[in-house]
Amino acid sequence: MVRAPSLYLGGSWFESKRMDWREYTGYMLTQNQRYIGLGMIALIVILLIGVGVYDYYRLYPSGSWTAIATSTPSGTASTTGTTATSTASHAADLVAGGPYQVKVAQAVPFATVGGQTLVMYIYTPIGAKYPTPFVAYTHGGGFAGGNVDGKTDLASEIAARGYAFVSIDYQTSDVATMPAPIEDDFAGIRYLRAHAAEYNLDPSRVITMGASAGSELATLVGVVANDPSYWGTVGGNTDQSNSVQGIVGISGVWDSHDLSELDKKHAALHTAELGCTDLLGPDCQDAIHKYFPDFHLDAGDPPTLFLQGGKNSASPPDNARDLTAAMKAVGIDVTLFVDPDLGDTVDNAMNHMDLVNAFLDRVFSK
Repeated sequence: MVRAPSLYLGGSWFESKRMDWREYTGYMLTQNQRYIGLGMIALIVILLIGVGVYDYYRLYPSGSWTAIATSTPSGTASTTGTTATSTASHAADLVAGGPYQVKVAQAVPFATVGGQTLVMYIYTPIGAKYPTPFVAYTHGGGFAGGNVDGKTDLASEIAARGYAFVSIDYQTSDVATMPAPIEDDFAGIRYLRAHAAEYNLDPSRVITMGASAGSELATLVGVVANDPSYWGTVGGNTDQSNSVQGIVGISGVWDSHDLSELDKKHAALHTAELGCTDLLGPDCQDAIHKYFPDFHLDAGDPPTLFLQGGKNSASPPDNARDLTAAMKAVGIDVTLFVDPDLGDTVDNAMNHMDLVNAFLDRVFSK
């Protein structure tokens, strides 16, 4: 038998080893497999590091920690926003860039009145390419209670879409009656305009929104926004505009003609807010004329969306229908949607976010 030629390979491993060409070929294949395996592991590590760096700068463009919220805020967020590079809202581009993760600036003070510090919770989309239009939200609670941070689900839904959502604190009726909460709302809107660059907001596009009692306040803010007698000077920033470009009312009492249909509890809540004694008596009539939206309607009022529950015991659906008819009569762009299965609840918005989003998109695109 003829033996294959043998090779002498020097070096520490081969110092005294001889092998034929078949053994040598097998050895080289094993070594190449090792090199390929190590190379693949190195490539995977590099790719993972690259993805991590990309995600860090995508989610935290400022390079500092930011609180992220989906429904409930956690930790105090940085209040440093993206620097605005354009005054245009580019609403369609913002929406197309979503869904976004959400940054929350919690309990931001914007005014002090009567020894009380008023705060706001500011929900903004992380990484928004343009300054964001914003919703100025007024919470419910029968004018006497409620939580300024209590609507995180609605806030996160809207901010994740590409618009900012700001819940604005106000003085409740146990502390101050009308016009205090209206002036507090305007103070919050002026503050946001004054600090628009800090939070990457578009100061030219604002929608006022509220639920239940907050809906009544937000609607009044919308229809009197051009009347200086309602603005007040709380919080300063009086060089800023008080105007709003849209109204969203959720589960509220908006029209004065149906007040006799309110139960005793809700009639008392309205009486306390107005600062009079008998909602249906003569001493409340001046306040009703001054602080109910149906007395302040004109064709220049902003587009409006009302969402009402058919089972709302606090506000009969006919009340919403009456104000909607009055608004249409003077030429206001208004839409009313009544959910027959819901009562006095923010779910009138949460269950119909398609309507809310379509309205926001339309108004913010103007």
